[in-house]
Amino acid sequence: MGSASLIASAIALILLIITAYVIVGGTIASAEIISYAQAEQVMQQEIRMRTAIEIVGASLTMGGSPLVVQVMNTGSEPVGSLENMDVYLAMTGAPTHSPYGSGTGTWRVVSFVPDTVHPGQLDPDEVLTISVSYAGVTPPAWVQVTTANGVYDSAYV
Repeated sequence: MGSASLIASAIALILLIITAYVIVGGTIASAEIISYAQAEQVMQQEIRMRTAIEIVGASLTMGGSPLVVQVMNTGSEPVGSLENMDVYLAMTGAPTHSPYGSGTGTWRVVSFVPDTVHPGQLDPDEVLTISVSYAGVTPPAWVQVTTANGVYDSAYV
């Protein structure tokens, strides 16, 4: 009878040690994941701080659409993934979103000047010329270009 309680106590102790091991392991794994996520967030913020753009020209072509916009990278970080950039136009009232693509209400890349270091990316001191098509006869009065990491500049046309 005494040995039965001794065996039950030993099994309970083993289960308690296993439970503690699982809880401590889970806590350590969670802390590691959180630490990695925080380091990633700091890295993204540093990239954003080094990113800057400036609209150096915005003009309408003869007959209206499209709007031609020149965007200069004034930061020290190359701007890639241009298809994730957004353009907003204000004609009358609230701004309208113009995504990357082809067709009415979208924007597309016309040229990079110069485009020698990283072809297809907006490197520091390069100028990106984009063409923004819009619907309607009212020309836009304002344009905003926003990079994929949230840095933006706006200008009146």
